[in-house]
Amino acid sequence: MAELPKIPQNSEYDPYPQPASEADLESVRKKESLSYAQDEEHRRALYSRRSFLRTAGKVGVYSAFVAAGGMEVLRIDTSYGETLHHGNEMKLEQIAAAHKGKEHAATIFLPGFNVISSVPAAQALASVAAEQGNVTGFTHAASRFSIDTLEAHIRAYISENGITSVTLLGSSLGGLMAVDLAGKIKEVDMVIADSSPADPSDARQLPQHFMKSVTEGASWALDTLQLSGGPGTRTVTEFVKRLHDGDKSAIACLKEALSLDYASSCSNALALDLYLFLLTHNIEANTGRLGSVDMAYMGTNDPRKDIVVDQESSANKYARLAREQGNFFVKVTSRDTAHTDIESHPDAYKKMYTDLQAKLATHRKLKKLESQQSLMVRHPI
Repeated sequence: MAELPKIPQNSEYDPYPQPASEADLESVRKKESLSYAQDEEHRRALYSRRSFLRTAGKVGVYSAFVAAGGMEVLRIDTSYGETLHHGNEMKLEQIAAAHKGKEHAATIFLPGFNVISSVPAAQALASVAAEQGNVTGFTHAASRFSIDTLEAHIRAYISENGITSVTLLGSSLGGLMAVDLAGKIKEVDMVIADSSPADPSDARQLPQHFMKSVTEGASWALDTLQLSGGPGTRTVTEFVKRLHDGDKSAIACLKEALSLDYASSCSNALALDLYLFLLTHNIEANTGRLGSVDMAYMGTNDPRKDIVVDQESSANKYARLAREQGNFFVKVTSRDTAHTDIESHPDAYKKMYTDLQAKLATHRKLKKLESQQSLMVRHPI
């Protein structure tokens, strides 16, 4: 049997692997760690032309966003998303107590699409709304929306506070919710729709090229700045963008967006639920279900100013529904508003609210007088 060749003593190799020392392992760990690799890549990339252009691009995007106020929008949207993500529950919050003699009545404010709470709107109109009853704001739950759960909360509020007369003031999508609830809760005797659609067809379609540029721009900017955004931007980038990326129905795009893992970042599942509610509800479904429920519509004096809802079409439908049920309808407008901006233009809304209450009071007085005169004709003294 031939002898194995001897390894020279000055060889840089050991004949057998030797156990690594802890010091050696620490050295390997340091060199192979993710942060170390990223630092190395960063140092190398700094000298590359591509990295320079990429960095310059990010600086440009950031500068453009800052100049346009986009970072503030993202900050607010992300803050809103964090509020959702950390979980707040559906609730009704009393904002102001009723004026004397109106303790049995309440006005409940309902927020619009992708708006977490109507409390700010209720606070803005509290001084005039309190003349008609207790002022209450509704806040959505963080994760999902259910009209049945909202109904249960309102019923509990009515029972706990001895309320016999309820006005539902719904902004935008909230008006649609208000009519649906009015057909279920007997204490509701008035609905005020603020720039609200009556059905999905009243939602204006923004120009396709405009929406396409917005969605693509938002997605690119978020990716470039490595931001996730809040529920507003995520709804655009995860749902609206799907509508433009392929020939898909809104329902199919909703399913795709809902399939994402919302527990890992800012949630927009609530927004998608509200959108699904809009797609599947209309006020005319309540024909025959409404009792004595008067209706009012608040909006802009020029419907073209509202780029979200066709107010002319929707207000006519609210009017028709009220009159078919034998109830009153009044419409008030302002040149200072466009779409559900109560907090931004409280004075304009206070005037509209006061005007509609005065018009309704006049209608009711005339009806009462007509009823008394009719009774006197049938039963003269």
